[in-house]
Amino acid sequence: MVRLLVLIFLAIASAVTALAGVRVSTPGFDCDDTCAALLQDLIRERRDRYFPVLSQPTARFDGPAATAACPVKRDGQASVHGLVMAPFYPKFIELEGTQNDAKLLRGFFTDRGVRLEFLRVLDGDQVSRAAMLAAMEASLACVRERDQVVFVFTGGSTSYARWFMPPLADFLEPICADASDDEEQQRLCAAFADPDNNDLAEVDDAYRRISAANDELVHFSSDTDLDFSNRVWNMAASVDGLTSAELSNFATQVRNRGADVFFILDTNFAAATNLGAYQKYAAPDGSWSWDANISERPPGAGGNPSLAPLFGTGHMAAIYATNGDQMALEGQNHRPVVLGNLIFSLTETMRTIPDAPLATLAEETARRMAELSDGGRVQLPVFEATSATMRLLAPRAAPPPREQDIEVIAPSPKRGAIAIEGKMLTVVARYGGAEPAYKAMIDGELVEVDGNGQFRRDVPDIEGKAAIQLRVFSKGWEQLATRAIILRDAPEEALLKSTGRRYALVISNDTYESEAFPPLKTPKADADVVADILATRFGFALSLPVEAAAPLDLRLENAGKTQILQTLFELRRRLVAEDQLLVYYAGHGENDPDLGAYWVPVDGQPGADFTWIAADEITRELKRMAPQAILVISDSCYAGGLSRAAAEQKPANEARERYLLKSSKLKSRQLMASGGEEPVEDAGGDGHSVFARALIDALGKEDEKAFTASELFEQRIKPAVISAANALSEGQTPGFHRIIKAGDEPGSEFVFVRAQ
Repeated sequence: MVRLLVLIFLAIASAVTALAGVRVSTPGFDCDDTCAALLQDLIRERRDRYFPVLSQPTARFDGPAATAACPVKRDGQASVHGLVMAPFYPKFIELEGTQNDAKLLRGFFTDRGVRLEFLRVLDGDQVSRAAMLAAMEASLACVRERDQVVFVFTGGSTSYARWFMPPLADFLEPICADASDDEEQQRLCAAFADPDNNDLAEVDDAYRRISAANDELVHFSSDTDLDFSNRVWNMAASVDGLTSAELSNFATQVRNRGADVFFILDTNFAAATNLGAYQKYAAPDGSWSWDANISERPPGAGGNPSLAPLFGTGHMAAIYATNGDQMALEGQNHRPVVLGNLIFSLTETMRTIPDAPLATLAEETARRMAELSDGGRVQLPVFEATSATMRLLAPRAAPPPREQDIEVIAPSPKRGAIAIEGKMLTVVARYGGAEPAYKAMIDGELVEVDGNGQFRRDVPDIEGKAAIQLRVFSKGWEQLATRAIILRDAPEEALLKSTGRRYALVISNDTYESEAFPPLKTPKADADVVADILATRFGFALSLPVEAAAPLDLRLENAGKTQILQTLFELRRRLVAEDQLLVYYAGHGENDPDLGAYWVPVDGQPGADFTWIAADEITRELKRMAPQAILVISDSCYAGGLSRAAAEQKPANEARERYLLKSSKLKSRQLMASGGEEPVEDAGGDGHSVFARALIDALGKEDEKAFTASELFEQRIKPAVISAANALSEGQTPGFHRIIKAGDEPGSEFVFVRAQ
């Protein structure tokens, strides 16, 4: 099935355009510059009527959303970001395949490790131009150097010159039917109407040339309205969507961040998007190379002032479903559902060759598309790239920093951070590497490099900056060297601004199925208060978002073994490295001298340890989880048996705030236990257990903005528990442990940060 089902109309348009002979009689009409300017105005007026999007400002993706703080905590690893635009067209051809493409790609990206926070899929009949632009700009906030952004569009596209350019006679007839005061238009229409003086060959040449210059492709948004009931060039139309220039500007913003961008365009005339040519006009030195059989079509004479300047180090690749003259196809073809031929073939190729080089990916995808030919119509995909080393869904490896090649002249070098006074800093540096330098960048701003390799810049607004990055580039925009000037930073402020998500799994078991485990008095009351403090004072979420389903409740009461393990499994599936997880358990615990400690779920049976949850099971789950920081707080008998490693004190010779920031970047798996390998008190804390009362008071009264779990334990919880428990008939000794088998790193800390 032809993706846009309009081949018959295009055939009619082409035939009439070719056969509509221009009336030729006595020569006498010269289409000079004034005539050409009039034609250009008339064509643009008609073009803007059908393509109102082309009269709007070209989006540059440099608004506040693009420069906002990333809402997801980033580690030092490069990431892949996915953007899928799959509009449905209620006012055009209702393409079934675009929606199936979106479903396929959502699963494909997540299977290949794209984090949910970095994946945006827009589908359905609400994929407006505004929605697409907003999603693209917002995605830039988290794009960092060496990341890869994959942009996919599956839908309809065309340009004015391809669908809306009638023969000259059909173009002039309605224009000349209306009276006009414009002298040049009157002269043109008089020549057109005079059968004895009607040599319009020059006019026709100018008309064709100017119309062809209006060939910028628009990728349709869902509110595009096209009606083919009339002749093709007189159809009712209102085309909206993304322009080629806007896709180029998006590529520029990605590349200027040092990241790479892949475009996958499963649409008509896809290679006519000409991202290579647009990017050439955006680059200050005009250098460009790619591997494709397409012709350059610059975006208008003299370039396009709406293009954002390109100075970054990222690369670009584009995978076009068709050459510049073909329609894109969709169909079933050995598949259970209708899909776009490019999307299907590309994903199948990557399933069989997961890490295919670009050339291999192109050849294999083209071969698969040829096998899907429909009635002899074979799509000819086109691939282009600035680097043959690019791999789809595989970020670039970090280049060697070669810090020694950059000498910092000012501010004067220090062994540690530089103390900053004022709001501006003058940076002067010199590049001394072997390869010639072309440009340098200081704190994201491009600067010149003089003949001696020196470059400089006054950096404003340095308050709050932890470092200023220096980079030097070659003529081909490859990074030659990089170096950071470390400023006086505020570690605690960095912690307070952390954007990672915080989750708390709070389990309270007090009523057991077996009478061998007597009812407990306080777990529910303990857990309710602990959960409230964690949520309101520290911003921990007590539910987990789940795609296309109700959020998963993380507040478990009287939970069985299956429910607890399933919840831990879902947390393992959905949490990422930047997240923080706290697990609180209040309930019965058991201990086996040979096998260690257990949590007892409400369906646990006496003497049957296979119905309990072993410490080793918890340890395995914690080890496999992605979050950098996990703290287990266990208020149960024999809780200390969950870990046998001794507590590790923080270094005494480091400043506390700097220690907080440093230790929070290490992987922590820690346990705060209400007691050692001993029974603990179920009451004695004014309606709470002794341990819960100490924990509640500590969390509720700690006035530091940021503090570690070990500080909380040593300074507040441990003294309170020992004092209160020893006043009772039986004492208990709480403990703080590192769960080394779960991956805890020496020197790491679980850091609490107050939300209010």
